[in-house]
Amino acid sequence: QGSGDLSAARAVLAEAEVTAAEIGDDDLVNTVTEARAGQSDREGNPANAIDLWRGMLSGAKKQKEWPLLQRAYHQVGLLELSLGNHEGARTALKESLELAREIVDVNGVASTLHSLAVCHLQAGEAQQARELLAESQELSHRFGFVRLSRLNDAYQAALKADLGALQEGIHELEALVDRWEDPSDKLGLLKAEFLLGNTYKKAGRVGPTNKHYVRALQLAR
Repeated sequence: QGSGDLSAARAVLAEAEVTAAEIGDDDLVNTVTEARAGQSDREGNPANAIDLWRGMLSGAKKQKEWPLLQRAYHQVGLLELSLGNHEGARTALKESLELAREIVDVNGVASTLHSLAVCHLQAGEAQQARELLAESQELSHRFGFVRLSRLNDAYQAALKADLGALQEGIHELEALVDRWEDPSDKLGLLKAEFLLGNTYKKAGRVGPTNKHYVRALQLAR
């Protein structure tokens, strides 16, 4: 987005926020706040996005909006993870997971298990990550969460490399990227390409490392 587009988006959200507050529509207030948090994250300001999501927590609890509360904790966890705050991410994601289980949101459970696995992986806790990915994958297969299942496959292959099976992990990731079946799932493919670049980097292979990092950057545009 250009600076003009970003300014226009901010103006629209600011106007919507005023309107929501004036008419006392809590649902609209929450929707606008979610949109503002997403905009802040896209603008490269995850700390502000975290503040916005955290600001929704007390209201969601008071209104007993459990799905919103679960989603807010999940987003806080992902944003804390993007800032490298593994402990803060883990705390928020565990809250999200507990809520998802309480409200029987199977998709929420599976996706939060995946996010917790990524958190443990980035913190260097490969064994915990493997167990969480396996649990997420079991739910994904049982309930047909195809995109999440593919993403779990990618992280499980990357974990093999972390746990010593480097060539096997590379082979599985290459096969997964080559047969990516959903061209609309750019984010999933971006993550798989990045994981493959990381795995080649661990193997000391500069050419393939750069190749897959470049592909990931192209998908991010």
